[in-house]
Amino acid sequence: MLFLWNVLRVYSLIFQTILCGMGILLFLVTAATGSQGLEVQWLPMHDGHQAVWLVGLGAVGLLCVLLAAMGKLRFLLFLFAIHSAYMLIKGLLMSSYTFAGPDDGRNAIILAAAAFIASIGSFPAPSSMTRKSR
Repeated sequence: MLFLWNVLRVYSLIFQTILCGMGILLFLVTAATGSQGLEVQWLPMHDGHQAVWLVGLGAVGLLCVLLAAMGKLRFLLFLFAIHSAYMLIKGLLMSSYTFAGPDDGRNAIILAAAAFIASIGSFPAPSSMTRKSR
């Protein structure tokens, strides 16, 4: 059980790092191309500042990952992972967003499930569960 818990924890750290890195990279590409705005239809921020929101959330998420990896304030990563899963599930599966084809819908379901599993893996376990029993 301890092995599975540790695998889920590492998976959560990797997933959140990739997700936050993608948000920051999307901001950098938008800024580098001189684009006036970014419009991702399934994101809830529609005020014309999606790129700024993405880089801000990406930076906060990477800070949460770094703190959790160091063993400090693990509950922040859990809260961030729940927020990420909520935004993905709500934006992709529970909104009026339409997919270009069945493959896009399948990929959205896989991404939402991966985010949900990452939120489970980021749950801050009691210290007695994470220590090796003697």
